[in-house]
Amino acid sequence: MQHLTQTVQAEWEKILRESAIYQKAGNSVTVTFILNSKGRIPLISKVESTTGTSNAAKQACVAAITLPLPYDRWTADMIAALGKEQQLSFTFYYQ
Repeated sequence: MQHLTQTVQAEWEKILRESAIYQKAGNSVTVTFILNSKGRIPLISKVESTTGTSNAAKQACVAAITLPLPYDRWTADMIAALGKEQQLSFTFYYQ
């Protein structure tokens, strides 16, 4: 999961640099999604943001999660511990 988090963070920073999306400090976006054991995301279930967050800022957060697909497949031990899928939520903070 640490690798997933680092990958998403790096992708988000890249998107922000390349697209010049700027938001008011304090804005945030939370993306809730399902990650399965094959490293795929079958569902983005929710995208919530603070008031005043642009659609481009929301899309950047979703893209930071979906563009690096697929992620690593889970090991048998991970599947035993986590099941075949997990719901995750990532919150992105604009500063």
